[in-house]
Amino acid sequence: MALLVINYFLAAFLFAFSYYVDFKNGVRKRILTSFCMSASFGLFFIGLAYHTTYSATSSLYVLFFMIGIYLWAFANYLMLRIALFYPYYKPSKIHNFVFVLVIFVLLFAVMTTVESLTYVKDTGYIVVSKGNEFLSLSPYNWFIIIAIIGLPVLSALILFIRSLILRSRIYRTQLRLISGAVIVGTAIVVALYFLSKSNPAFFWITPLAMSGILVEALLTYKAADITTIVDKRIVFLRIVNGFLTVVLIGVAFGILIRLFYSTGFRTSSPGWFYVVSVAIMALVLWFKIWAEKRVGLLLHADSNYGPEMEKALKAIDYNAGGESVIESSSSIIKKYLECDNIDFLIEGDDGMLSVRYSTTNRTDSFDPHTKGLESLLNQNIMVLFKTQVVTQHTFAEHKAELLGLFGRYDSDAMIIMQEARHLIGIIMLGAKRTGSDYTVYDHDVISTLYSNFFVIMYYLKNIANESVVMTVDRELEYSGQIIQSIQENVDRINHEKISVDYISRSARKLGGDFIDFIRLSADRYIFVMGDVSGKGLNASMSMVILKSVIRTYLQETGDFKELVVKVNGFIKTNLPKGTFFGGVFGLLDLASNNLFYLNCGIPTMLLYTSTYNNAVEIQGEGHVLGFVDNIGDYIRVKKIHLNADDTLLLTTDGLIDSVSLRGERYGKERVQRFLVNNRHYPAARITQFLVENLMDFTSTELTDDITVLAMKFMSK
Repeated sequence: MALLVINYFLAAFLFAFSYYVDFKNGVRKRILTSFCMSASFGLFFIGLAYHTTYSATSSLYVLFFMIGIYLWAFANYLMLRIALFYPYYKPSKIHNFVFVLVIFVLLFAVMTTVESLTYVKDTGYIVVSKGNEFLSLSPYNWFIIIAIIGLPVLSALILFIRSLILRSRIYRTQLRLISGAVIVGTAIVVALYFLSKSNPAFFWITPLAMSGILVEALLTYKAADITTIVDKRIVFLRIVNGFLTVVLIGVAFGILIRLFYSTGFRTSSPGWFYVVSVAIMALVLWFKIWAEKRVGLLLHADSNYGPEMEKALKAIDYNAGGESVIESSSSIIKKYLECDNIDFLIEGDDGMLSVRYSTTNRTDSFDPHTKGLESLLNQNIMVLFKTQVVTQHTFAEHKAELLGLFGRYDSDAMIIMQEARHLIGIIMLGAKRTGSDYTVYDHDVISTLYSNFFVIMYYLKNIANESVVMTVDRELEYSGQIIQSIQENVDRINHEKISVDYISRSARKLGGDFIDFIRLSADRYIFVMGDVSGKGLNASMSMVILKSVIRTYLQETGDFKELVVKVNGFIKTNLPKGTFFGGVFGLLDLASNNLFYLNCGIPTMLLYTSTYNNAVEIQGEGHVLGFVDNIGDYIRVKKIHLNADDTLLLTTDGLIDSVSLRGERYGKERVQRFLVNNRHYPAARITQFLVENLMDFTSTELTDDITVLAMKFMSK
């Protein structure tokens, strides 16, 4: 019985799996842990009994077998407890009394039904039962019918009935899936068991019979772990897809091979045989794809609305005014997410979250500085469904508060807008008009389009006081002030070793140039300077998002290069298509007088050093972020050591590409000469003089955004 090793493997796997389930924690899964543990030892002892009976190495095989089937029956009883109490299991004295009573009843039943276990070659294992037959069945057979088959069937029936009366839709789904898991697992056990007994030729299947309980445990765990609904139409489509892929192609291939072998076509014309085979399989694949699309259209299960929703969100005209933006965004959300109501909650100057817009004319506000919302920010949760709060153990501590928030706005989902762990707003989404729950696909789409929702929220937050702005271009004027305030919200470097200054100006009030300094410690700073592609409000919003994302990623990674790789991935995946960033990431370590930097397309990075008495380019070759999925292979960290009187000067392309009235380009060489001639001045004078020199050169208004950064090292 070489296959007995499978029995031991299944036992070991279930034992390890029980620890995994226990590690995941949660009261609702503790019974499942016990179920897996009991089934694991049941598998082990039954395998041990078969093994010792077959090899006659011990006289304890009957005891091993009795322990094994007892533990199997006990595992089925634990599944019955899951069926009766999940998900609201709360131990009581009565439950504990019944629990102990069942232990002794099952133990008594096993001891009074099993007489002996024998192995007969070419026939298999035979269990001799104690007592007299009842209705032509032995007591052992009745034990198998009741404890091994009946309890699981009863559990599945109770689970299904309870799924019809529970109020929570996510729990209803879980119970039905667990019911299906029990049926599938029991069906495997019964099928393999009776197959092994129906014909002596199949007795070798006996060790595999209990594999059904492993399937039952795995499927039950997956069902209990579901926190969002999977669209049943999409599930059906995938089943159809699997059927068409496996069955249709398999049958077609089988018929093809059978036909060609019976006619001798393969041996007589091998070349044509392969040509015809490929042609037929191509035809079958085409039919499979066509049929899948037709089924999808009939069920509306192919509603892959993500790309269409992204296109609609990107088409919002932010220059049309606040009310237009609100109406456009809410209609898009309602159309694609099928929610019956929407509430935009935005942070005000007083720190309160207030309803900025509501499809149900709701008006209220509340203090967002609660433990529940702060926990979401700390976990960096951007999208949260009500079903997740109900089912996930991680939200148990703040479950009441979060469910209260959902109930307050009659919502089933929320999109949490944060800027570097600071809550700026929430979009509350009501229940779906169809009556269904938000699905895994909905969660994926919202997460993917989060940056688009962030743009909407940030725009609405920044024009919340538009009634006091009376100019014709009031939105742009106010947004320009906001962008300027964001630019100034940096951790300015104030250190005795270095003088730092920068100037950033937008050509049209709004632009994509930005600069940021982030303090890591008293002697270490991160600085980022660059240009986000595009013009006007869209570029400004992308800049705002990117600036926030960089600070967020700094809390997740301590690796300088990995930070840039993450930022590149965000630009490529989340910002509007075609967006890219050209600039530089720098890590300034004033304790060691070293500068580490990554050139991401900064056009001008000059270093004046007294050693050479000249300003030299140090940026080297750079790779703009946002073009490739993984930038890691294309960038490398560079390092320079700074000495006294060394001066760094960096500019974006807007400065060097500016032209005079004669059409002459300002150029990098002119910046280089400027730095040499003004090297003795502090950083603030260098930036000021450079911008003034540029304005004198162009003799006109700026045509592009410019940013200038100067760093003058003052001591060793």
